[in-house]
Amino acid sequence: METLLESLETVSTSVKTLQGVVVSLSERFDVFPATVASMIDDAKEELLSEIRPIARAVDKDAVTLVDHEKRITRVEHKIILK
Repeated sequence: METLLESLETVSTSVKTLQGVVVSLSERFDVFPATVASMIDDAKEELLSEIRPIARAVDKDAVTLVDHEKRITRVEHKIILK
């Protein structure tokens, strides 16, 4: 009987410890999504700050190419008409 009581006390202590760990983890996970969202937003802004200037440069180059294409087409048209 004493052995059974000791085993039950050990199980009870283990369950209380496990309950404490679960409560601690649940508290951490309540904060965790907010922290991850903040880290993702920071990373996104950092990436966008690098990408935006490149996108503007590509847009300017694309406009330049289109403008040159128009000029070349006009020159070719004039040559054909001569």
